[in-house]
Amino acid sequence: MPRAKPSPRPDDAKPPLVAILAYDRLCMFEFGCAVELFALERPELGVAWYRHAICAADHPPPSGARSSCAAVAASIRV
Repeated sequence: MPRAKPSPRPDDAKPPLVAILAYDRLCMFEFGCAVELFALERPELGVAWYRHAICAADHPPPSGARSSCAAVAASIRV
């Protein structure tokens, strides 16, 4: 099956920004899926894929279900 070409973006346009939400006792599997999909560079596509930010839902920084910790770039306010 042929691959669809991504729609062209102006040269000065930034890739879309995806915020990955980190919260207390988050499931690391789902978090890892979001990081894998949006945070890794995709040079094989030949386009800038996504920009990403990992945001904390709560303060202090969240801890995972297995006592792991996620480093966050920003917090959100609702």
